[in-house]
Amino acid sequence: MPLYDFKCRKCKKVSEFVRPSNFNIATCPTCSGIADKQFPMTKFSPPRPFVCYDLGDEPVKVNNLKHLERECRKRGLDYEIGPTKYTKRERIKDKLKKKVEEKKSAFA
Repeated sequence: MPLYDFKCRKCKKVSEFVRPSNFNIATCPTCSGIADKQFPMTKFSPPRPFVCYDLGDEPVKVNNLKHLERECRKRGLDYEIGPTKYTKRERIKDKLKKKVEEKKSAFA
């Protein structure tokens, strides 16, 4: 029979019991209250150290989305990871540079 975690309604203590899978309640060993079966809430996703993207010349190993964005910028490709502080700051800098260039060209 499998081992399950049960949480007491009264004292909130979690205890392990060997029970058949169709048993959803047990008696708490501490306070003799009713303990409910706890269902695992875990989602397993295997680690992804990198993903290969074909960005032109050769496949590139990318660790995360910011790394992907940097690699795209190096190659002159348009790619933004979304509205984060990093990209927002970069966009503001680009707008300011364009305004300065427009003013310089207007005076020239």
